[in-house]
Formats: sequence, structure tokens, C-alpha cells
Amino acid sequence: MKVIGLSGGSGSGKGYVAGLFESRGARTIDTDAVYRELTSSHGECMDELIAEFGKEISDSNGALERAVMRKLVFSGEKAEYNRARLNQISHRHVLRKVRSLILELQASDVPAVLVDAPLLFESGFDKECDAVICVTAPVDVRISRIMERDGISKEAA
Repeated sequence: MKVIGLSGGSGSGKGYVAGLFESRGARTIDTDAVYRELTSSHGECMDELIAEFGKEISDSNGALERAVMRKLVFSGEKAEYNRARLNQISHRHVLRKVRSLILELQASDVPAVLVDAPLLFESGFDKECDAVICVTAPVDVRISRIMERDGISKEAA
């Protein structure tokens, strides 16, 4: 089974490319979905994130408060440091789960698995792929797609 890294910015068309491969028997692992699972109510990643960033990053159910985390990693004096720490912690958990999912798929007759990972290179997972596909699109096209997909304004996109 081939492991193919799928990278590209939001709105670039990764989902479309993944659909093409899936129509030919490949499977896709969405690392954003894996991250959401790991940071859901008492997800595997949450204890370590709370230890690093404090209880205020979790809601009353023990899930990640994404707005709070966004503030920590994208604004303020420590944003760059916080973003690096978040990535160090979360990438380790996400990659462990992705490797586990790949092992499960290897037991089947799936010809290939696409690992949809916007931070494929930053996480180092590109080194574990047999091939890498990078999907690109002009910025204005990406913004338009994000607006339509998420139902948000141009500024938010």
C-alpha cells in the first residue's frame, strides 16, 4: 500500500483531489479531523495541552476551546512560542494516530492512503510518505472557496 501525503492551503482543492483518489479505491486520513478527535472532550491530547497552557483552554466538558487557543497562538508576545509548543504536542499525538490508522488499512486491500495534512512538512510526516502531492490555487480562488464552504465573510476567510 502506498502512503501519499496530500498538502495545500485551505480552499486549495485538497478535498477534490482526495475524492479523485477515493473514486479509484484509495482511502483518505484527514489530520484536521484526527486533531479534532484528539482535542474533543477528554481527548488523548488534552491533558498535555492543559498542562502546557492551563485549564482555560478547555471547556466544561474537557474539550479544547478553539477560540482561546487561537488567541494564544496567533496574538500576543508569546504567540510564536505558544504555536511551536502546540505543534510539538499535537503533532506527536496526531502522527501516532495516523500511523495507527495506516496500519489498520494495510491489513485490507486498499491500494493507497492519502494523508491530508496541511502541516505535512512542518510535522515531518512527509518523510514517511511514498509520494507527496501539493495542491495549489490562486489566493482569490481559495478565499472564494472558503467563504462558500464556511459561509463566512471575505475578511474572516
